[in-house]
Amino acid sequence: MNDIIKPGMRFMNGFMECTVIGYTEVNGKNLALLLCSNDGLFITVRNLQLWQGQWVWDWGHYYSSLNEAIRDYNERKKDL
Repeated sequence: MNDIIKPGMRFMNGFMECTVIGYTEVNGKNLALLLCSNDGLFITVRNLQLWQGQWVWDWGHYYSSLNEAIRDYNERKKDL
């Protein structure tokens, strides 16, 4: 279990300032829901991790609506 990533955690990803809104981890895989403060987008990301001093993820889906992002996050949690 990852003890570092929790809702409320803030980090930089390049120029993007992100805040973790939701986080789920199952069997070493994770899914996170982020808020990007730069542009107000919500991002669902798979396998958020610290790699060589940078926060990275395998892929992300970007939404302008929090409701759409939450719906996507909840659907993708089923695949973990």
